[in-house]
Amino acid sequence: MRHALEDLVARSLPLRIGRVDVNDPVVSLSGEGWFLSIACPWDLVGPDVVFDWETDPFDEVLQKLVGTSLQSVTAEGELLVDPVFHFDSGISIVVRADSDLDPWVFRIQGIVLVGRMAAPGDSA
Repeated sequence: MRHALEDLVARSLPLRIGRVDVNDPVVSLSGEGWFLSIACPWDLVGPDVVFDWETDPFDEVLQKLVGTSLQSVTAEGELLVDPVFHFDSGISIVVRADSDLDPWVFRIQGIVLVGRMAAPGDSA
């Protein structure tokens, strides 16, 4: 099942990364008309890349995303819990919200989405 977020991203492509900011533990990626801020655990995965939010120096690795483009966003279930942001470089950021106090935030086309962790009883 496609999410409204997947359709929104598809209509907005390409979303080129113009800047990556790291203020440990918060990671922000942004470009013209959009931004993604992650203040919860994440993994960076792709060809020859497995990296997480606790690996130092992750800011150097994240800077390599500048100039790449967000291609899609996927998530399990209807609640968009733990989305995966896929880039044209073959790298993906897997987000894992571990509390409601440090979520992820994604702004695109004037819409702001704030992620949260799965609550007991949520179906994926």
